[in-house]
Amino acid sequence: MYAADEASAQPLAQGKVSSGPYDSLGLHTALQQAVVRLQGAGYLLAATDSLRMVPAKTDAGPVEAVVGVTVGPRFGWLALRPGNLAEALARQSGYREKYFRQRPFRYSEFVDLAQAILQFYENNGFPFASVGLDSLRFSPGSTNGKKPAWEGAGLSASLKIEKGTYIRFDSLMIEGEINIKPSFLRNLLRLERDQPFSQLRIAEAERILRSLPYLQLTRPPELIFRNDRAYLHLWGAPVRASQFDGIVGLLPNQEKPNQVLITGQINIRLQNLFSSGKYLHVEWQRLRTNSQLFNAEYEHPNLLNTRISVEGKFNLLREDTSFLNISRGIRLFYPVGSGTRGMGRVNFFTRINSTTVTDTTTGPRDQVVIRFADTRFTAYGLGYDFSSVDNPFRPLRGWLIRWEAAAGNKQVRPRNLTNDSLRNSLNRNSAQIFSTAAVSHFLRTGKNTSLLLRASGGLLFNDNLFLNDLFRFGGLTTLRGFNENTFFASRYLIGTVEYRLYFEQVSYLFAFVDQGLWGYRIPGQSRSDSPLGWGVGMNLGFKGGIFTFAYALGRGTFPQQSFSINQSKVHFGYVNRF
Repeated sequence: MYAADEASAQPLAQGKVSSGPYDSLGLHTALQQAVVRLQGAGYLLAATDSLRMVPAKTDAGPVEAVVGVTVGPRFGWLALRPGNLAEALARQSGYREKYFRQRPFRYSEFVDLAQAILQFYENNGFPFASVGLDSLRFSPGSTNGKKPAWEGAGLSASLKIEKGTYIRFDSLMIEGEINIKPSFLRNLLRLERDQPFSQLRIAEAERILRSLPYLQLTRPPELIFRNDRAYLHLWGAPVRASQFDGIVGLLPNQEKPNQVLITGQINIRLQNLFSSGKYLHVEWQRLRTNSQLFNAEYEHPNLLNTRISVEGKFNLLREDTSFLNISRGIRLFYPVGSGTRGMGRVNFFTRINSTTVTDTTTGPRDQVVIRFADTRFTAYGLGYDFSSVDNPFRPLRGWLIRWEAAAGNKQVRPRNLTNDSLRNSLNRNSAQIFSTAAVSHFLRTGKNTSLLLRASGGLLFNDNLFLNDLFRFGGLTTLRGFNENTFFASRYLIGTVEYRLYFEQVSYLFAFVDQGLWGYRIPGQSRSDSPLGWGVGMNLGFKGGIFTFAYALGRGTFPQQSFSINQSKVHFGYVNRF
């Protein structure tokens, strides 16, 4: 392929057309692409003018095609005037008249400008707006002996904006058993009646609906225009998203003869309470005689018909006879981002953590190691959540990101210490900072397979840390191959690689490797380790719930554990959906 003049058009506007081989259709497509690139680079008169086939040199050799391209002069902008483009919109869209005066013509720059203008109108009530050129004039170029920057002819024009009909939202048209109050749904999607039409909100609406755990879209939403009104047509079906699972046992109480001890675990998650998206989570756990865990969480979306959601949390942890931790806090969420590539929420929170040491006895170790102390920590922080997974129930591609950080004042009251020198060495009031993060990336590796790459970790900074202050992790949801919450850490990082093979909507087989790094330093003691866990498992979805099973081996130093069948762990759980 060769071009006439303009130094072979650089060559063919940097298209670098390959030498083939082509069939007849492929050759035609390659020629079209080359001409389009030339026109986009300013050679508006470029066109193919000849095609000659050269016979093969041998019977088995390929036939060569020699193509001639007429390039013509390279055009440039003499001027692109704003026309009827409003001054405020010109600034917002990035238009500056000087950018289109005495400059080379590049079609892509004009397309970017037109798209920015159209996006503004599409999101402000004019979905049928159009951008064109008016008063278009061609000029042969410079006549003063000096070549312009484009070394060819020039053109001048004015922008011409046709707004079209002004459109407003009217109502949602819902088909199917969507168990959501229309008023809540309109507020959630920000599609209130009589508001200006916004294409961005339509795109956001579909992603928001697909991210709801209690709703399944049975077909893509459909946008209908009638006169000057827009209607969003939805087809959906409810999803069993609320969960209940638990087990309760009765055991003889060895500490109190002739009495029984209630043990077990109960986990309740209620989604879409009162058909308005509210969420309630209650968890109780008592697997050892003197240890208990109780969590309660409630989220209220769209507080007072705003985009703000509020969450309240309460956590109680009794660790054997050592200490009692109580945490309570409140968090405010606000959605951010366009929602076309993912849904994000920024949040602000405050939290109060308090510890009461229940074992106040003083032994020889207390003279060296201060493991527990009465503390109170008041924190204020900022967090961010993001999700772009294609399906929350069967993620094959996308990202999940969670991050939070907080700082506050910590008060220490070591009433369990009788050694005055140790008591005086502690800083009773100090600043404490913590941060946690988790990033998960799903890579689709086949039609029904995906690879999960996940990294999670946390950092805790303070001059006087105790075991009751530290992060807890280990078990089915963090580091498999070890007991639940077996690790204490002021710093930790867990890397996970998990391969999944789906054979039903939410049922899959998986194989995984979990690598951890952790450490802590408390008065008189410091530890660190790099535990490793690996194994296989399955996730089985039933009509009434989901069963999860994982068999894992773990190796670590604290606690001492090796890759052996005797120390292997079986993690399992069953979630009933209703």
